[in-house]
Amino acid sequence: MKNKLLVSLVLTSLLMAGSASANEAGLINDPVSKDGTAVVYEYSPVNQFLVNARLGYVTDIELKPGEEVQKIASGNTVQWSVEKDSVAGTSHVYIKPSSQSATNFIINTNQRSYRLIVTTYNNDLAFIVKWNYPAEDEQARLLALRKKTEEEQAKLQAVLKTIRRAKLINKHYEVKKNKNVVNKYIPLSVFDDGRKTYIEISKDNTQNMPVLFYFDEYDKSKLQMVNYRLKGNFMEVDRVMDRIIMVFSQKSYLIFEKDDKSNKVPSPDEIKLNKDPNVVLAAKSVSSGRKQNQKVDFHETAPISLKQKMEAKQKKEQLDIIKASNPAPADDSLNRLANILEDEGQEDENAPDRSPDRQGGGTR
Repeated sequence: MKNKLLVSLVLTSLLMAGSASANEAGLINDPVSKDGTAVVYEYSPVNQFLVNARLGYVTDIELKPGEEVQKIASGNTVQWSVEKDSVAGTSHVYIKPSSQSATNFIINTNQRSYRLIVTTYNNDLAFIVKWNYPAEDEQARLLALRKKTEEEQAKLQAVLKTIRRAKLINKHYEVKKNKNVVNKYIPLSVFDDGRKTYIEISKDNTQNMPVLFYFDEYDKSKLQMVNYRLKGNFMEVDRVMDRIIMVFSQKSYLIFEKDDKSNKVPSPDEIKLNKDPNVVLAAKSVSSGRKQNQKVDFHETAPISLKQKMEAKQKKEQLDIIKASNPAPADDSLNRLANILEDEGQEDENAPDRSPDRQGGGTR
């Protein structure tokens, strides 16, 4: 009992010794401001804060909005009662003395710890105790500023990307045929950026996605199916096509055609060669180096003519008939004939086109 009384007297003398000695001991008893009946301290995780209480009164310890109280520890739970509550997302801790005494409290939240020295020996009563958080507020301000700057930079990059893409967009497409396609299925726009084709579909079309085909560049009667990915209400195709057919059903489709002058087949008198001066041609040929080999897909063999393809097909059909009619290797002469036909067919497939049309025309 004597030891407890001695500790109480020492603590009381410290609390009543004045602000200078208290501050030296890490005890903050001077609030930075007062707001009505509230005293406001500047929060620091390494300091203790003085709270003046009074018998018969409850002191409200108001924490930062958003904090949740996890534990409250007190040096004297006999002469001090503690309760907690939350109002509109702000936690409150209520302390009340039952006799003249002094002790300490530690309030742990999910964000920080508050270390309090509470006493009834001072006359300067505090009904509400609050804190401001300048270091954390500044950090939050800087983070918010950084986030806003990054968002503005992302918006700027999106604008620049849009401007760059706008310069590449070719929207010279027109509908050549509409076969029973109703308005809600007709696309709003069709364009390309030189690498990909984009087809904007109506937002009302959520159930009838079309199949896309494109017409072969050299054989207009030949169709090739093309895959696409749906991004929002845009169909994105990984190629550029001159003629597109959008099929909804066997009896419902649209045909688009690209009005592209670069795909026009010019007449010989429209073809102009060697437009650049000699110096420019020489500079281009010298600076080209060997890098072109890495970018260009060379034709290692000459293209095969349609005539050669048909001859190879006929020989292959003859070979299949011979093999089918003679499954057993009894007649060596038939086998030799089949081998000769097979060898000739392979040679024809790899041989360059010698037809007059591909050699410039005329006979020798």
